[in-house]
Amino acid sequence: MIRLQENSKVFVLCPANCITGGPEALHQLVYCMNKLNINAYIVYDYPANIPQPYQLYQTPLASQVENIPGNVVI
Repeated sequence: MIRLQENSKVFVLCPANCITGGPEALHQLVYCMNKLNINAYIVYDYPANIPQPYQLYQTPLASQVENIPGNVVI
């Protein structure tokens, strides 16, 4: 089991510009984690904007993973 610290961040990797059920579920995951006060972010495999269908989830976007102790990559 992974225990998150108060300052931990969760980075969820997602394919860019792909509008299907899988990437939508990743945006929903990030949305739910943030609702639970977990600092979670979507990270695309190359620079891109959040596609229009997923903008309703208001997911924070990170340009890269912060590789430091305590952070998690999904």
